[in-house]
Amino acid sequence: MAADLILTDASVRTMDRNNPVAEAIAVAGNKILAVGTAKEIAAHKGPQTKEVALEGRMVMPAFIEGHAHLMKLGQKYLCLNAEKAKSWDDILEQVKQEVARTPKGQWIYGRGWHQSRWDRLPANAIEGLPTNQELDLVAPDNPVILTHNSGHILIVNSMAIQRAGVDKNTADPEGGDKLKLPNGELTGIFREAAREDIYAAYQKALSMRPTTEIKDANDRTLNAAIKALHSHGIATFHDMMTTFQEYDFFLDRAEEGNLGVRVLAFIHEEPEALRDRLVSVCNLGKENWLKITALKRFMDGAFGSNTALMLEPYDDKPGDIGLYYDNPDKIKQTIELATQQDLQMAIHAIGDRAVREVLDHYEQAIETTPSLRQARWRLEHAAAIHPNDLPRFNDLGVLAPVQGSFVASDADFLIDRLGESRCRERAYVFRTMQDMGIALSNGTDAPIEDIDPFYSLYSTVKRKRPGEVESFFPEQGLTVQEALESYTINAAFSGKEEQIKGSLEPGKLADITVLSHDMVAEGAETIPETEVCLTLVDGRVVYEG
Repeated sequence: MAADLILTDASVRTMDRNNPVAEAIAVAGNKILAVGTAKEIAAHKGPQTKEVALEGRMVMPAFIEGHAHLMKLGQKYLCLNAEKAKSWDDILEQVKQEVARTPKGQWIYGRGWHQSRWDRLPANAIEGLPTNQELDLVAPDNPVILTHNSGHILIVNSMAIQRAGVDKNTADPEGGDKLKLPNGELTGIFREAAREDIYAAYQKALSMRPTTEIKDANDRTLNAAIKALHSHGIATFHDMMTTFQEYDFFLDRAEEGNLGVRVLAFIHEEPEALRDRLVSVCNLGKENWLKITALKRFMDGAFGSNTALMLEPYDDKPGDIGLYYDNPDKIKQTIELATQQDLQMAIHAIGDRAVREVLDHYEQAIETTPSLRQARWRLEHAAAIHPNDLPRFNDLGVLAPVQGSFVASDADFLIDRLGESRCRERAYVFRTMQDMGIALSNGTDAPIEDIDPFYSLYSTVKRKRPGEVESFFPEQGLTVQEALESYTINAAFSGKEEQIKGSLEPGKLADITVLSHDMVAEGAETIPETEVCLTLVDGRVVYEG
């Protein structure tokens, strides 16, 4: 059979353990036709075959982003981005510039700030977090939301609070709180579930736009995300908080033939909404492009906001163990619905207490339905794990989608939060998990971290940022090959798709990435300088670097 495309003179890393290395690959239509030596693949050359000699560049399966947020990723490129701010004053200046080009009364949205990365805190900080007095001064006539880099905290100005119908006397919801000044006034900091009133007011304003304007905005947002994914060699995206509304939008794009990236949707809705729509929506989708994979819930928050749920108190907040995000009844109801619809379950758990309690929930479900041990339920993040809980992953058949980039980023503050001994024993123990045979897949949680897989790969292996001297407990690093497997075949396994993607094998989908050099052969220090030369999705070139 003649190939449409042949990539030859390459270092092909297949991620297929039965045939790990090759010289060339042939593609016919949207499938891989053959993988082998240059001579073997040359036999598939026909009169219409396009042949590309890669001069030793590395060919691999396209990256699978194993845990991130698709529309929020696109939004990151279109909104106020505070990731590089070195102080609260820098952010205020960004807001001031945004106010100058925004009509009065319109919402301003930004994200990415992190107080641990500033060179100084504002003088009026409370619990190490800024307050909104200066924000009110620079934005008196626009409601402003600024989401923390972790995604688990907001700081908002007074107009946003008013729009949300909240004041200092409004009771805190279960699983969240509003930070207050000593005199009881609101600081503008809303944590975890307390954010929902603010977001609801913001979403209500957005929903009141004309239908065509909403569609145009959604298209721009998704297109920005797709452009970034293709340029980073990513073909599949595990979307971790898909709403039904977003799924409807993705389905329309897939039916039009321009979704652009393969989406596994992890539906995040309340149990009541799931009961109303889940059965009908599960029957919808687009083969190999869009499907509902799992239901998503949260057990806790994040280290950056001191809301990850811990077995012992934080070193930097004595007496505080974090908080529960979802109540147990919601989690149990969602587990029951996932079981009924034969979907995976995915629960966010950062802290060691959260990890233990998610495993407890899964164990209880498996006791009732033993077949769930093969359901590949997921414990998202698994950032801190008590040693006693590590064997339970394999015992229960639970997968651990981790984020390599979190290691380097959290290293800035995590020892202050948890102490050196607890970090060494429990934090991001990738090597220990790998050696125990726990199924690790990788991702970035973008836009929490940059979508760049090379930053995440480097952090997974070297446990630090490029250029840094100190590593965060380097003994827990993976090899380059293991890290790549976590981003390809392991990530496909975590989405129950290893039969069609994740490795370069005949018959699998032709989702392929070509890199500037072979990081496996040349070593981890070359990862940061690696560039994407080509990205193929469904056999088509969607990016050329």
